[in-house]
Parts: sequence; structure tokens; C-alpha cells
Amino acid sequence: MGVPVLVVIGAILMILGGTFWLVVKVSQKYYAELYQSCTSTATGVVEKVVGARNFRNMGNGHTFFPVYKYTVDGEEYRCQGNKGAHKEDKVSREDVTIYYDPNKPGVSYTDRATNDKIFLNFKVGGTALLVLGILLIILEVAGVF
Repeated sequence: MGVPVLVVIGAILMILGGTFWLVVKVSQKYYAELYQSCTSTATGVVEKVVGARNFRNMGNGHTFFPVYKYTVDGEEYRCQGNKGAHKEDKVSREDVTIYYDPNKPGVSYTDRATNDKIFLNFKVGGTALLVLGILLIILEVAGVF
């Protein structure tokens, strides 16, 4: 006699839910370390605009982002902005403040990403998967199915 199918499905759902939570924690740690290490600033000038495939946008299917050029100690670096637009001509072409790591000037960001909604969605989805997985296992073990 093998493992009941619902127990396997429950375990898979629990693993997926845990993975969602892990993604949130790793991402939050990455951003916290980035914000803590990038203590110097430079002025970023738009060098070009690049398009990225966006499957959520039903229009042209792309989101366009500015790529900024900035200089530290005579050396040029580039940083892609994280505020995009669905039309290339709507991308802001204003100069921005680039925050960079003085020990590694190539490590930088343009402004703090507001990933709170994304993180919340991952947390809610991860919790739902965990609860559903546990519920399936309990129901199977209790003999409801």
C-alpha cells in the first residue's frame, strides 16, 4: 500500500507555501543589505530606455525602463531604474539620485523598491498553500476521504 494521494498533494502544497515564504525572506534580506550598503550618492543621467517583456500588460506586452549612467571617481557605471512605463515615450528622462556602495560603486539602486504588495501577495499565497496542504493531510489521515 502506497502513500495516499491527498497526503502527497498536501505535502507538495506545503512545500510550495514554504517556498513562497522563503522567497519573501530572501528578498527582504537582499533589499535590507542593499539599502544599508549603498550610502553614497551620484547623479544619474538617462543613457537609454530598454524594454522588458511584461505578460501582465495586455497592450504592447512591454514595460520600458530607463538606464542611468553615473560617474564615481572618474569611472562610469550604469543602473537600471525600477520605475517603468508601458509606453517608451512615458519613461521619465529626468536625472535621478543614484545610491551606490562606496566599496563597490557598481552596486546601486535608483530609489527604494516598494515591494510591499508583492511580498504581501507571496505571504498570503504561501500561507494559503500551507494551510490547504495541512488540511488535506489531516482530512486524509482522519479518513474523511
